[in-house]
Amino acid sequence: MGERGGRGQRGGRGLGVCVFVVRVGPVTLKTEPPLRFRLATRPLLVGAALSQVPNMAAVALFRTMSTARFLLPLAFFQAAFMFAMAILICQVKVTNDGLTLNGVNVLPWDHVEGVTPSSVLGLRYLKAYRKGHRWAWWFPLWLADEDGFRQAVIERAPAGNPFRTFFDPEAGSKA
Repeated sequence: MGERGGRGQRGGRGLGVCVFVVRVGPVTLKTEPPLRFRLATRPLLVGAALSQVPNMAAVALFRTMSTARFLLPLAFFQAAFMFAMAILICQVKVTNDGLTLNGVNVLPWDHVEGVTPSSVLGLRYLKAYRKGHRWAWWFPLWLADEDGFRQAVIERAPAGNPFRTFFDPEAGSKA
């Protein structure tokens, strides 16, 4: 029981040393926190309502109470779910390094080759083309705070970047 190195006892004759280094003084962050911009709610509500047209058509077509009892709550749930997911997930984040779309896709500022405005069903988008790629990333411009997004891009995008040139044409002509 009293043997060294036995089970449940520490072996060896080392000396444990623990060193703590404490830095005193102000700590400055080199990067600013990302700015998040959510989609505007009015187009989402219209989209959620329009997505239920097939369900309403089925109720009108079959004209039975059992169909209405099943499809109307389903239609409400689908519209509410679509609206909630769009509000929670669909957002554009602006950082000093670039743009993040839907919290997953990161587009660094230096990878952007060009941008062109586009519109789908009256909703404005900005198509961003990456260097060496043919397909574009579609950034929604129908945000809840469009002016804040525009200002954040102007402040954080480097001079000569296509996003900055699109939102501030005067800065593009100066560069």
